[in-house]
Amino acid sequence: MDLRLVRPDGGIVRVPGFFAGDGAGGGRGSVWKVRFTPPAIPGSWSATAILRYGEAINLDTPNSTAGIPVFGRTLRLLVDPPDLGAPGFFARGPIEADGAGRLRHADRSLFVKAGVGSPENFLGYAGFDGAVDGIDGGPPGEFGGAPDFLHEFEAHRGHWRAGDPDWGGGRGRPIIGALNDLADLGANAIYVMPMNLGGDGRDTFPFVSNSGGARFPADPADALNYAVRRLSQWDLVLRHAQARGILVQLVLAEREPTNIDWLGGAMSTRRRLFLKQLAAHFGYLPGLEWTLCEENAAPGASTFAQFTPLELRDMATWIRGWDHLRHPRSVHVDYNDLSLYSAMIASGAANWIDCVSLQISGDEAGTARLYGDLAEDVAGRFLNIGRRVVVHIDEPGYYLTGAGSELHPNAWANAPHAGTEDRRRRVLYDSLFSGAGLLWYFGLYPLEDGGGDLHTEDFRTRATLLRQTTIARELIETTFRDVGQFGAADDLWTSAVAPLHPVYGDAEVLAQVSGPLGGAQRDRVLVYLPALGPSASVSPGRLAPLWSGAPGTRTFRATWINPRTGIEQGPDQFFDPTQAFWPEPPAGAPLNPDVDWVLRVTPL
Repeated sequence: MDLRLVRPDGGIVRVPGFFAGDGAGGGRGSVWKVRFTPPAIPGSWSATAILRYGEAINLDTPNSTAGIPVFGRTLRLLVDPPDLGAPGFFARGPIEADGAGRLRHADRSLFVKAGVGSPENFLGYAGFDGAVDGIDGGPPGEFGGAPDFLHEFEAHRGHWRAGDPDWGGGRGRPIIGALNDLADLGANAIYVMPMNLGGDGRDTFPFVSNSGGARFPADPADALNYAVRRLSQWDLVLRHAQARGILVQLVLAEREPTNIDWLGGAMSTRRRLFLKQLAAHFGYLPGLEWTLCEENAAPGASTFAQFTPLELRDMATWIRGWDHLRHPRSVHVDYNDLSLYSAMIASGAANWIDCVSLQISGDEAGTARLYGDLAEDVAGRFLNIGRRVVVHIDEPGYYLTGAGSELHPNAWANAPHAGTEDRRRRVLYDSLFSGAGLLWYFGLYPLEDGGGDLHTEDFRTRATLLRQTTIARELIETTFRDVGQFGAADDLWTSAVAPLHPVYGDAEVLAQVSGPLGGAQRDRVLVYLPALGPSASVSPGRLAPLWSGAPGTRTFRATWINPRTGIEQGPDQFFDPTQAFWPEPPAGAPLNPDVDWVLRVTPL
């Protein structure tokens, strides 16, 4: 069943429907549903629902009229303006790529993605009907650390609140509480695989059966029959994420060849149906990102070249045809490897991509800078063909260590770069102030060491890191709230002694772009200093002139902010933006030069 809508301006919107059993989560029945969120176009809409019958008709293109109609109904819908009192994303509208390298809500408010990339098997949860751990009796995952359990999230049961969704007499409370805790810590995104059969966890799938954990469907029907009740429970969870302001990044394929084999090639019957089903069930959610594959490499560059540039383009086109909110689309790549994006550009198959999704492992024991450098590199490659893509670093850090538990520091005693202090100074600001979004990856720690990725059960194990990430994200969102374009501008700062820190490098600068990058018309600037340099009693460096007007006509304010607490430090400093500015160190700050700071510059 599909729904064909006509907007007040005459535009056509097609929305796929799905079989919904008894309509209340039960698998037996005759109910079909369509989930639709109207774009911000108020007025009178017409809607025609048509149920058709025919062989493989569910795989027809969105505009097809094939098949035999067995039911049809036309109605009028009156769409009101957005409800500003609605929870989370429902008040601000769908998150979209703005064409200028940023994500924005439909109301044009800025969205900087900053959350968690672990556990990737978040939906491998014991509280869902029909949930099965496919590791038992099946082949091992790629890494020996794949867990032999389903998530329970019991540490978060107490974070569930009256009025939150639930099912089964409390079975939904731990996973709903986990989302509440993430939101309370300020995380605004989570990386989720809806199907990992044949991959690492082998515990997440939308089908009725997992074929007993086999490497590929023992019966082809196992990848064609979808679990009504479990999908309705998934919807409760993912809808709650939206209400709490958490974007869901759905990663649609895992890197392992056996995961790819479960659904077949890029445009196989099984994969097209899978993509359409996800669009039908969850495409109405305002905060969603489709990531076509995990760790996809360019053909010939790796044994894990899952999909070619042309296949990715075809998959992206297929899912866009069923996605009425036109959510951002991306593809994730392997460690420090930009070859897929280069191949997409070279083959002319890059025009569909809205976001790039990077996996970066810097020189974790050496001098930092790689995160921002790669983010700016890939943005530049797409800018050369006239596209301003959104850049996300969705898996930072060495895969074994990532960001370690703050409650179990002995687990990473031999890898101190996994601690919060290092992640903030090496990764967080290098990434965000390069213009990228960021999802923290939690390494491969066992449960007794605080859990990592597939073993993650308690988000409070990284609470300080998530709070400090929120400080950085909110600094960007508030400083550049009304700014059309902004980006990395490290050339605006010259350190008194460079680099400011022997390990964490030099300053990172994020600045407004007015006209060509480098033009002297910048009203808003953020400068991250990984240290104050060799002395905390003299200016750490010089900010270049920001404005090209006549001297003495404007005044700018400079404010020091503690990146560990978000608290402003010392009195504001004022300067003429047509002149170079040497800020004084934070007044009253500890006289320790090996401490990081943020300088915020705004006009009076």
